[in-house]
Order: sequence, then C-alpha cells, then structure tokens
Amino acid sequence: MKKTKDKAVRANVPKSIILNKITYIITFIFLILYIFVIQNLKLLQFNFDVKSLIPISITGLSFSLALFVATKNIYTDKELAYIYEASQTDQRYQSTFDEVFGVFVWTSFLWLLLGTFSLVGFVKISVPHSWLKEHVVIFYKLFLIYLLTMAMYNLFSLVLDVCRNTKLAAIRKYANSCKK
Repeated sequence: MKKTKDKAVRANVPKSIILNKITYIITFIFLILYIFVIQNLKLLQFNFDVKSLIPISITGLSFSLALFVATKNIYTDKELAYIYEASQTDQRYQSTFDEVFGVFVWTSFLWLLLGTFSLVGFVKISVPHSWLKEHVVIFYKLFLIYLLTMAMYNLFSLVLDVCRNTKLAAIRKYANSCKK
C-alpha cells in the first residue's frame, strides 16, 4: 500500500510495478556492466547455454500460475464480485481489480519473454565480423540475464503479495467472526 499526496491509501498499480525504482536501478547496473566492465575490461565471461533458460522460464510461468490460483482462492467469489463492481462503479476504486491481478500478467510476461528469447539459441545467425558477433552474443546473454533477474524479482514480489493477502484475508475472517 502506498500513500498518495491526498493521504489516501492506495495499492500499487501494475504500471508502477513495471516502472518502479528497482527496475531503473537494475537496468542502470546492467548498462554499466555492459558498457564498462564487459566491453572495455573483459572481466566477465558469460559461459552458459541460452537454451538452458527454457525450462527455467517454463517453471517461472508455472509458479506464476500457481500464485495466481493461490491469490484467487484467498478471495471468495462474493469478494471478487464486490471488488470488480467497485472498480466499475466507484472512481476511487477504478483500477483495484486490475491491481490485484495485473501483477501476475506482468510477471508471466517476463517469464514468457525469457523463454521466447531463449529459443533463439536454437537458431544459428551468421554475423560477418567476428568483433560484432562477440558483442552481439554478449549483449544477448546480458539481456537474458536481465530478463531472468527481473522475472525473479517480480516473482518474489508476488510471493510477498500472496503472503500479505493471505494475512489480510485471515484478519478479515477474524474480524467478521468477532462481529457475529
């Protein structure tokens, strides 16, 4: 939850998850790595087969789906209907339904991109100059590592969200049982 300027409490929207500060920091670190360390100093070598990321991305997609189901099961159908109705009728809650489930779409999309770009490992691409090929391969592998890192951070964020939502659901049920 995040406080806005008018001091209203509001959950993070998927757009803020995509464009949050952590994303910018990680992007900056990977760019610095590529520009200075890898390109100029040759300190790091990427020694992995990109095809090995395919099963990892499938596992990430599967885990994202499992977390989606866990989140959906936290809410009753009545609560989901209420959230959806509030998002359709009340301006203050316009994006609430998307906030609850949109983060799963973004995380799954990152895993999908990782798997799709890993499939390029099955294709032989000929580049005329060896120095250009070396930089293209380095940049490609660095990009895959970047996608893997972002997908893992987002997946961990989903785990934290599910834990938080589970705790809130327990609090709601306890509060409702005390009212009766």
